[in-house]
Amino acid sequence: MVFSKQTKRAAHVVRVLVRNGLEWVVEEYGLRWHVPFFKPKPRPDSEKESVQRRLRHALEELGGSFIKLGQMLSLREDLIPHEYADEFKKLLDEVPAQPFSEIKKVIEREFGKPVDKIFRSIEEKPIGSASIAQVHRAVLPNGTRVVVKIRRAYVAESFQADIELLYYLARKIAPRLQDTVSPIDIVEEFERYTNQELNFTNEANNIDVFYRQYRHVQDVRIPKVFWNYCTKQVLVIEYLEGVKLSHVSVKNPQRIAKRIIDTSIFQVFELGVFHADMHPGNILMLPRHRLGLIDFGIVGRLSEDLREKGTQLWIAMSSHDIDGMVRTLTDMGFARGPLDLEAFRKSVFDAMRDWRHPSEHGRRPSHVLRLLFNTCMKYKISLPVDIILLAKAFLTTEGTCLSLDPSFDFYRYANVKAEEIARRQFEPANLAHQVFSKAKELSNVAYQIPVETLHLLDHIKHGRFNLDIEDTDIRHLGSDINKSSNRLSFALLISALALTGAITINIGPMFGHVSFISLVFFGLALFFCAPLVVSILREGSEEYDPHRS
Repeated sequence: MVFSKQTKRAAHVVRVLVRNGLEWVVEEYGLRWHVPFFKPKPRPDSEKESVQRRLRHALEELGGSFIKLGQMLSLREDLIPHEYADEFKKLLDEVPAQPFSEIKKVIEREFGKPVDKIFRSIEEKPIGSASIAQVHRAVLPNGTRVVVKIRRAYVAESFQADIELLYYLARKIAPRLQDTVSPIDIVEEFERYTNQELNFTNEANNIDVFYRQYRHVQDVRIPKVFWNYCTKQVLVIEYLEGVKLSHVSVKNPQRIAKRIIDTSIFQVFELGVFHADMHPGNILMLPRHRLGLIDFGIVGRLSEDLREKGTQLWIAMSSHDIDGMVRTLTDMGFARGPLDLEAFRKSVFDAMRDWRHPSEHGRRPSHVLRLLFNTCMKYKISLPVDIILLAKAFLTTEGTCLSLDPSFDFYRYANVKAEEIARRQFEPANLAHQVFSKAKELSNVAYQIPVETLHLLDHIKHGRFNLDIEDTDIRHLGSDINKSSNRLSFALLISALALTGAITINIGPMFGHVSFISLVFFGLALFFCAPLVVSILREGSEEYDPHRS
């Protein structure tokens, strides 16, 4: 029964593709058997359109989750060519509003009481309607004006059925796409993406993180979340009285553009959480020239490690350090096959030709970033999703700033901010933190080496490999590795102490002309260095036998 249902729905998808002039896609991926006798009339003018536009029209006709799939793919320029990503960005997620009677049932089911017992008033006409939810203005019992986002009735069941259909289609076409990204992996990512979006508590948490960080900032406002009125299907937030940036003429556009860049950089490098969709429709102009941020559906999160790598990548790009870029990209990415490192380096070099002075070449930084993503896609390097979102946020912010003032030098101002971040990284406190963090990390690795090596040797001993190694040699090998790891840990600790001593050399209290704190660190470094040097010299003597009992 399920198979029959999926086959019928797959046939509908195939008909839509053919009707939009994509019959060759149906043939190439072996889907023709779903509609063997279907001979539709192509949509007027479809033959004059690009393949990308035809596919966008097909996704729009299929609606719902297919539009969401296209929107998700528009963020993944490491997986699909940028021509398709650009076209998918035009997908309009606008659908007719559901009758308020249906929306009212959802609210009352979630709270277990009539709407007029929850809100003093709620406008029946929505101010926005999309495939997952629609938005209404309302007033709380205490008189606070709010925005209410309600999940459309039956949308979860509809999306789940579409996801099952996408898995069915992905399994059909996967054998024909062995050398590219797995369509099943894409559907799995889409399923995670959709489940997060269907649960409004995720968006509420995102908004709350920003609200707590910005509540003392004068120039930027974030709406407050009213948690007593939030569920998985209903989100209630403060109503910000303002005009969308896309609908207003700004008196001092460069000042606003700089403020947008400042808040973006603060989010990425200070918070580690960032609004990834800061286009003019999601930014409000509030009284007293303040900015209001809305719609936190697309939010990126960077771990400390990813934040550090993102900073390294930007600094490497700004200084035209090709080797640094290659090292960072391969370090944070995942190669889906053998990687020709020299060819990849040459391609990165070619992509970066115009980066140093992009405006002089008539190129925007976004163009260079896009070339970089195309290079990663060409060499089958998958980057973390949040790094892709970071790049998307960068491109969107650039576009917003240039829409305010086409003459604004986004690259120059953003580069100044990058240099400030780089300088902060080399401040004594941050440098000492990084040194100790790396020393601790390497110390843990050094500790694990003998354990993992003995574990591996034990597997070889009891496996099918024939190794001509005596048990005593294995025991001595483990002992030797253990000693080497301990020496490595000592060397790292000594380096960290010596470096911290050098960094704090001018920090009081002073002992003569030298910092007392610096003397302590240098003294500790010498204390640990002495036995290490003695051990190395002793091992170099002819009488020394490391395995003597």
